[in-house]
Amino acid sequence: MSSRRKILVIVLIVGLAAAPTLIWRSVSDPQKVPIPSTYSTSASGTKALYLMLSELQLPVTRFRLPLSRLHKHQGVLVTIDPHSVPYSDREFDKLKGWIEKGNRLIIFHGGPKSLVRKARQPGNSGEERDRPGNLWSHSLAERFGLFLRKTSGTSREAVPIESDRLYGVERVSLSERTRWREPLKDWKALVGDTRGPVIVSKQIGKGEVTAVCDSTMVSNRYIGAEDNGRLLLALTLENGPPPEILFDEYHHGHAVQESFWGFVASSGFAWLLFQGLIGAALFFYSRRARFAGRFRSLDRPKGRSSLEYVNSMANVLESCRAGSVALEAMLKRFLGQLSRSSGVPLRELENNRVPELTAAALQGLDLTQVIEDCKNEMRTGRDSDRILALARDVALARRRLEGNHRIPLPE
Repeated sequence: MSSRRKILVIVLIVGLAAAPTLIWRSVSDPQKVPIPSTYSTSASGTKALYLMLSELQLPVTRFRLPLSRLHKHQGVLVTIDPHSVPYSDREFDKLKGWIEKGNRLIIFHGGPKSLVRKARQPGNSGEERDRPGNLWSHSLAERFGLFLRKTSGTSREAVPIESDRLYGVERVSLSERTRWREPLKDWKALVGDTRGPVIVSKQIGKGEVTAVCDSTMVSNRYIGAEDNGRLLLALTLENGPPPEILFDEYHHGHAVQESFWGFVASSGFAWLLFQGLIGAALFFYSRRARFAGRFRSLDRPKGRSSLEYVNSMANVLESCRAGSVALEAMLKRFLGQLSRSSGVPLRELENNRVPELTAAALQGLDLTQVIEDCKNEMRTGRDSDRILALARDVALARRRLEGNHRIPLPE
């Protein structure tokens, strides 16, 4: 086989191997997916609307974060039929709280759902309605209790506008296939025709939700038809220019990649982390406080005298046959008082190093012998009459000591 034939065979093999990949990419081209994003320049995209508002120098912003982060913004949020990323329950709760504070939500619903499998369910009046059976959380309108009633029509028609709230909008072009289903609970119809309501609104707290049944009205293909381009201007500028006009791009798949700490701060992990830190602080504080001992108030209990406390303790010690314990407490208290009066360190007194005191101080009482006898009885731990006699001697020495506020030391 010649070199030319070998090259042709190799090229043919490579071409056959690459053909399935090229065919798959051509079928799954993202530009062919009908996503009404403000980044999309396709017929179903809404980039023309975004550029128009930007050229009018309105405060438009692409919001690429979950709706739970709306608390940092104020103004109007515009959602145009997103079905790429579902809405979580937490996002919906945060969104309702954001609206109740005085902000507004504008929903454009009812666009093509070629990627969403639908389940047909019978309506209340016998008609069938389309409802995403496996992607319920993709629709904000259905979360608010709005459902579409669709017909088999495929043409478009011009609907006259008679609402005073839509200033400068006389007619809008929309598909005859989609209308809001009636009856509308707590909703007020702003625009409608014989087929049903087209634009409805509802007050939530200090804010408002406005829902349009056809999202193709603001697409690149139909933004120039009739007064479709003025519709969003009339809705957003009804009460003057808002602080911000946010376009939800997060649920079209255009999300901002956040840091780990930013995710923690915006989710429920922040509250769990805060609770964990508080619990750890209380635990270590309680461990530290344990070394300080049990709390005891320095104030004397009201209604009780010191003598009552002494009698109570005496009864307890007597019932427990703990005379040696009582004698030890009396001796320690006496030695402490003697140390303060004589200036002799307490350690020397406990080691029987009692100085020779004047006879007038304790009136001839042999204090050294009394201390030694007390220690001997305390070592035995027995409850005897000898303990009572020694306790009487200690009390006598204490009473005599209190009569001499300062015991003179020998020269």
